[in-house]
Amino acid sequence: MDPLSLTVSVVALMTTAVQTVRGLEKLRRAFGAQEKLLELFNEVADLRALFFVVHEIVIRNDTEEAPIKAISQVLDRAYVLLEDLNSLIHQILKPTGPQETSRLSRRAWLLQEGRLLQLRDSLRDLRNRLNIGISAFTSSEIPQIRLHLNDLSISTSAMAAQQSDIYDQINHQATILQEFLDQRVSPSNAKIGRGGYLKPAP
Repeated sequence: MDPLSLTVSVVALMTTAVQTVRGLEKLRRAFGAQEKLLELFNEVADLRALFFVVHEIVIRNDTEEAPIKAISQVLDRAYVLLEDLNSLIHQILKPTGPQETSRLSRRAWLLQEGRLLQLRDSLRDLRNRLNIGISAFTSSEIPQIRLHLNDLSISTSAMAAQQSDIYDQINHQATILQEFLDQRVSPSNAKIGRGGYLKPAP
């Protein structure tokens, strides 16, 4: 998968994750803030944040083939899991009667609770794998960072050497000026007379 395709995939995942979060919020309002439901909500929210991180890395950097391949497989799996979760949420939220005002089936929630927990665990494992993939992206950029720091060090050293040459030239000019002044006004040729004025050297 090339960087452009990976970017498109990440954007699609972020959109899907938003739909999942909205569906989980509906479940929370319908059945209460149960601990298992909140854990699932947090896993999806964390994944969505990681999708954003991947998106920023891809659009700002030239990535190598190996990190792209590794992370694209994780993203493909993430899409499947989120779609499964969205489908399951839709089944649970489906009204029991023909009208939208019909009560939601608590039985559907109880029947699907085990599957929800499985998806939670799968999403947690996927989040850990995605973190590893992001680390691979970061490690692939280390040589570029070192090269940049080396160039910066060389540039700084050259600047310091240039400044040292300038200081040497200034000191040299100051020495010449001081010698000139010593020749123009010296203790043997410049005396202070009774009138209190300085007699210049001839």
